[in-house]
Amino acid sequence: MFKFITKLKRTRIRLFLGGLLTVIFIRIEKEKNKLFLKPYCKKLTLKIYVILSNMGYMNKLHILLVDDDKDDCDIFKEALEELELSSALTILHNGIELLEYLSSKEGIYPDILFLDLNMPRKSGLECIKEMKSSTSLSSISTVIYSTSYNTNVVEELYDLGAHYYIQKPSSYKCLKKVIEQSIHLLSEENKTPISRANFVLKP
Repeated sequence: MFKFITKLKRTRIRLFLGGLLTVIFIRIEKEKNKLFLKPYCKKLTLKIYVILSNMGYMNKLHILLVDDDKDDCDIFKEALEELELSSALTILHNGIELLEYLSSKEGIYPDILFLDLNMPRKSGLECIKEMKSSTSLSSISTVIYSTSYNTNVVEELYDLGAHYYIQKPSSYKCLKKVIEQSIHLLSEENKTPISRANFVLKP
């Protein structure tokens, strides 16, 4: 009898906490069948997203990585898995694969695209030009993720409408930091245009 009462109390506590979190974070925005958290505290945004996702209140964040370097893909995947974030990662290896993948999804697109620049068959720059000229693909949140850094190319990417630019860090710790930073910023979606000065993310 005592065990039953204890179990009942725990169930009520879980329901209370779930309801409390729902009330606190009731301000959500629906966009293309995806739910984005409106954070009240920047430092807790990703942690709260994980809690709500695990409780079934939020969808997993779908992240698409397009990079021809398989070692870099493995490192990115490992870094993402170590972050306190409920996410699903899809990996492609060139621009042709990316555009074919997006065309097959019919409106169900990734929440965030991490796009390498220097790839065979079709470069990241060519991809983003095609994406931004498409009504259906232009709104995909895109983070350029490249080893190279050319000021003119970076300026062109900003003008094309990419959201952020990351030069691949040499440090694993810095890599985790910039991945988390970019996801955090794009999850906020405060509708404020990204300034040219803040376009390049640095750990």
